[in-house]
Amino acid sequence: MFTARLTTVALVCALCFPVWAGDDDDDDDNRGKDNRRVYQAEFVPIGSLGLPIAAGTDPLENGGVDVTLRGDVKVSLDGAAPNASYTVSFCRFALTSVGCAGLANSAFSTDEKGKAKAEMQMPVPSGNWSGIFLITRDGVPQFATAFNTRNTAPPAGAEVEIKGRIGALDPASNSFRLDSLSVPVFVTSRTHFVKLDSLRDLRIGDRVEVRGESINGRIEASRIKSED
Repeated sequence: MFTARLTTVALVCALCFPVWAGDDDDDDDNRGKDNRRVYQAEFVPIGSLGLPIAAGTDPLENGGVDVTLRGDVKVSLDGAAPNASYTVSFCRFALTSVGCAGLANSAFSTDEKGKAKAEMQMPVPSGNWSGIFLITRDGVPQFATAFNTRNTAPPAGAEVEIKGRIGALDPASNSFRLDSLSVPVFVTSRTHFVKLDSLRDLRIGDRVEVRGESINGRIEASRIKSED
């Protein structure tokens, strides 16, 4: 199946940020003058990165991490393994167990739906950090911070599964465009809707998941699911 995105992990300076104790004049997200956010990133399954390392196969729909100036770390997962215990580490420069340090209060568990939100602290309260966050389960790497780039032109005949927000609607032609895909998505008599009744229920900015096939420069949708 063609997935309309390529995931890239930056092993050197994937995240570079200073953390220190002291006053700062900036204010971010109402955290206070001395605790603004200095870093934010997404987690992706390590198995999707194509790296020559042993990695787990836990699912993940969404995940992210925030770091503040005082070294406060917030981690969230959605769609991970249910009722599972995870541990967070920070790895300097490379995705290996060497050079990885566990965060303070780094252990957390997901609920029956695979969701979790946890708060913790960087390994030391101040310093300059360059590297990646790593989440493991039973000692096996599962998720790492990374970023996504998108291939917006799926090859002809490819099966497509992609999530995105509605960027344009054309009810006259029974089609719409996603902000993450350059080709239009067409609704046919075979399109199945989930959490929607029809194309008329869609609005600009709605988040949807589309499954279908690339045919003659467009996507013919077999399934459209609302993600809102």
